[in-house]
Amino acid sequence: MTNTGLETLTSARHEASRRAARSLRFLAVVDGSECTNRIVDFIVTVAPRRDATEVVILNVQDRHFDARLRGYQSFKKEEIEDRLVSELGLPIVNSVNSRLQKAGVVSFAKVRIGDPVPTILRCVAEDNCDVIVIGEPRPRGLRRWIRAATGLRLASSLAFRLISAAPTPVVVVK
Repeated sequence: MTNTGLETLTSARHEASRRAARSLRFLAVVDGSECTNRIVDFIVTVAPRRDATEVVILNVQDRHFDARLRGYQSFKKEEIEDRLVSELGLPIVNSVNSRLQKAGVVSFAKVRIGDPVPTILRCVAEDNCDVIVIGEPRPRGLRRWIRAATGLRLASSLAFRLISAAPTPVVVVK
């Protein structure tokens, strides 16, 4: 190999490692509500360079222990979990994945079943995410009254629990 070829190879490796070092990986926790659209808009807006940004799209389906009481009496636990993933979770993450890819953002979708906070934290560790992005639902009822009366904003329990437990920054999109 000539010096020019070696320099080109070294330069290409250096550029690839610089690109990898600069890439930002978001964990977007989506539930299919109006917050999901705001999360996607936020990520598309703040993605510094879309080719250097990756998004792991996560939908967490809470394990429903009462599912057998709601019309699933004949289903086994595994069948119920398969239905939670395929009928509830996959349409949500596939829709978000499609929107992000149309915007030029690299994204990966996954659906997990379990308690939301530990499941989200496990995905952060597994996927080496730099930032967690979750949505804050619009204030309703008591929360709206407390905000008007005191000026205090109450975080949703999921957002509050994530902020206090997460090893990475948490962005709450309103």
